[in-house]
Amino acid sequence: MQFLLLFWYWYANLSLFNVVAFTTPTVASLTVPADQIPDETIELIKRGYQDISFRSSYKSVVLVVGNPGVGKTTLTKFITGKPLTAYKNAGQHFIKDADDKISHGSTLVSKTILPEMIIDDDTNQAYFDLPGFGGTRNASIELVSSWFMKLAADHANRVKIVFVVPFSTIRFKERQTDFKDLLEHATSFILQPTKFQPAIALVASKVDGDTSDDTIVPDIAEFLENEKEGLRGIFGSNRKKLQKVLALVDAFLVKSPSGDYERIGYFKQPTKVGTINNDPEMKVRRKSLKDIIDHRLQFVRKEQGLMTQLATAIQQYYQHLSSNTPAQVFLGKFLNEVAQLEMLAQNLARSHSRLSFTRILEQHMSPVPTYNAILKELQTLHKNFEFYENIDSKSIPPESLEWTLPLQSTVNQLKLQASKFLIALNTQAETYATKIVSSFQTLYQKTIHDGNKANNSQQEKIKQRLSKDLQLIEVLKKDLPRQLSFNSFWNIARTSLGTLSVSNMTSSSQPPLLANDITFQSHPQLKRDSWTRKLYHLFSSISIKQSEFVRNLQAKKHEALIKNLNSNVTNLLENNSRVSTITENNLRRLSGSIIQHRKDAVEMANKIRETTEKEARLQEQRDAEIRRNQEARLQEQRDAEIRRNQEARLQEQRDAEIRRNQEANQRRCINLPSYVCFLLKHSITLP
Repeated sequence: MQFLLLFWYWYANLSLFNVVAFTTPTVASLTVPADQIPDETIELIKRGYQDISFRSSYKSVVLVVGNPGVGKTTLTKFITGKPLTAYKNAGQHFIKDADDKISHGSTLVSKTILPEMIIDDDTNQAYFDLPGFGGTRNASIELVSSWFMKLAADHANRVKIVFVVPFSTIRFKERQTDFKDLLEHATSFILQPTKFQPAIALVASKVDGDTSDDTIVPDIAEFLENEKEGLRGIFGSNRKKLQKVLALVDAFLVKSPSGDYERIGYFKQPTKVGTINNDPEMKVRRKSLKDIIDHRLQFVRKEQGLMTQLATAIQQYYQHLSSNTPAQVFLGKFLNEVAQLEMLAQNLARSHSRLSFTRILEQHMSPVPTYNAILKELQTLHKNFEFYENIDSKSIPPESLEWTLPLQSTVNQLKLQASKFLIALNTQAETYATKIVSSFQTLYQKTIHDGNKANNSQQEKIKQRLSKDLQLIEVLKKDLPRQLSFNSFWNIARTSLGTLSVSNMTSSSQPPLLANDITFQSHPQLKRDSWTRKLYHLFSSISIKQSEFVRNLQAKKHEALIKNLNSNVTNLLENNSRVSTITENNLRRLSGSIIQHRKDAVEMANKIRETTEKEARLQEQRDAEIRRNQEARLQEQRDAEIRRNQEARLQEQRDAEIRRNQEANQRRCINLPSYVCFLLKHSITLP
């Protein structure tokens, strides 16, 4: 009994790798003594591995499922075109196949426990005829059946699922527990019915050959619609189970655009004995069923196993994290962890045993609650495999590469997502670079515009600031290519740009820095050169604007000089004009004056001539007068001379007379008194 419980524990965990799970048998179904179960189970498993062929080239399969004895094998072989023959027994028509695998009155293990892959010869489509749900088989058969159903489901990557149910159990007013049991098992078999809705169809089997084709599908649809209320009453206490059951029923009731139920088919019993493959009526029915399966259903990719669950949990974790965390906080850590996951996947693929595989996961997975639960299940599964190896004395080789595929696939998806985040970050950085360059260009444009209106002193200051800014950006140009990480690049850019004379680095204009820095070498999506070129463009723009400003200053100086020169020339010309006018006026006046002067001169000359003539005449007169006067004076002088001469002669005569008198007096004075002598000397004549 202890061995049975251990084996039961192992069986209950068979579904851990699947999105598709399998139900466990009830204890009441054990019809074989407990001490015989291990031997029989191992024998059946060995038979299954020998008899079942899982062809690796067929990864998109149609799963045909249903309760035991509903005609799954018959339907599968009918659809795939395998030889079938109709025969009559006890007044009823039955069908048998060439290799006698269709049950017809006997129950053989080989017909009930092992899935069979059947290939459609027309379309090369693979079908899996799976064992029935539930039933009254013993525990060994239930265990082995579930094990190989698991293997069949694991084999497929994409599936369509055809549920087969006898028509008698889904006819209105003939409600049977079989249909409810089918739904119960189906919701355990398919853990996510909503996901598989596009891949699900319902086929009613064992429809009486005389039933009208026009009423079959409407009757089934009516039954399903009416059954919904009953299902709510049965499964209402289990909300999740009810949702799954109703999702399955809704999948059956999908309508085409024309209003037909495109997911419901039926298989009518033959009405004639003999080969049914070439029967025209059966060909029409086969074509109708194949149309539902081939054209109305869509393959849905089936996620497999605990590693797939782990991969899905990882992906969901990061999706949740990215949806609820700002990208700048989330991205650096995310990229680092994706790189760690990629390294983990590589290490797992190189692991040489299940134990090392599990230990690598335990050591390197992040401590996320969802991960921990799955890791525990992986540990349990590892123990289950060890148990199987112990009871079968056969080693199950580790399939590390295959087990790692879901994780590697998730890593690839995360890398793609990371690439998208990086591209978005790159776009954000480029947008920021474009925005900040445009902002600075606008500021410099305004500075230059204002500078053009400023006075000479202010213009010189602006010129010096622009020159200093160019030097700062020249240093930035040398620093940027040396930055190896995202944050260091934008930090140096922010610091340098913040020191510019026109800087206005508000919080809204800060670069998109990350909470966890990342390197450029590991992330080629970050186009650092593109950002650098945009920032270089700022240098070119400032340089051009500075040159324009300097040229404008020079042009204004030249313009001022030219204007001043023009003003001087204008003034000179005006002065010249005034001078010319004055000169002309003066010339006119001078000319008039000259003419007048000439006239005056002529008059003056005439007057002078007249005067001269008069004066000449007068002069002549004066000269004549003078001559006359001179002559008169000369005459007078001559006369005077004559008189003088005469007087002189007279004087001489008188003097001689006087002297003679004096001498005479002297001679007389000798004897005379002195006063008489004095009187005689001075010729004083005494009275």
